[in-house]
Amino acid sequence: MKRGFLLDLDGTLIDSNLAHLTAWHIALAELGHDIPPRRIAFEIGKGGDKLVPDLLGRNVEKREGNRLRTRQKKAFGILAGRHGLAPAPGAKALLAELRKRGIKTALATSSGDDTLGIAEHASGVKWRSLVDEVVGGSDVESSKPAPDIIEAAVEKLGLDADDCAMLGDTPWDSLAAKRGGVVSVGLTFGGNTVAALRRAGARQVYRDPADVLLHLDEVLAD
Repeated sequence: MKRGFLLDLDGTLIDSNLAHLTAWHIALAELGHDIPPRRIAFEIGKGGDKLVPDLLGRNVEKREGNRLRTRQKKAFGILAGRHGLAPAPGAKALLAELRKRGIKTALATSSGDDTLGIAEHASGVKWRSLVDEVVGGSDVESSKPAPDIIEAAVEKLGLDADDCAMLGDTPWDSLAAKRGGVVSVGLTFGGNTVAALRRAGARQVYRDPADVLLHLDEVLAD
């Protein structure tokens, strides 16, 4: 039985992937980059330090990376404040059940502290208070799909990687989990397919946190 459970935020605990995609589209357009939303969608789930160079190349990253990330964060804040960010079905109930069972939990997200604050305000849930530990993009050198966030979260929980599972909605979550040595559990809630998540390394794939809660014994099984 797993003793630790890591959880992504965007597209996993809150319905925020479309807002992030739209914010990136706005930021890119403001600096003259006409990138189709479908192409941006493929990169959602990576941290901005990975998304910009993977989308536009390293030369653009050097020239414009910081400006693009600043503009994206601003656009995301406006969109989230205007429309809100709905919690995923069963998200709070899943966290409550994990705590009840004595499973250590960590929020493991590419988002930095500012974006986490926006997400909590727009969703009406103080997610950081519902987990034992938090590791964000600003806490590590490299974001998903690098394993840094996963490794830091496991260390904060005081567990071994093989004692933990990771819940996330993108292939980048699954790859980061695999590289960090923890079991990957995927969700289709954020818009990715079962096939894409399994190709990236997800051992199991569910619809949303409510579905995970219904199958929690098998999710936590070694």
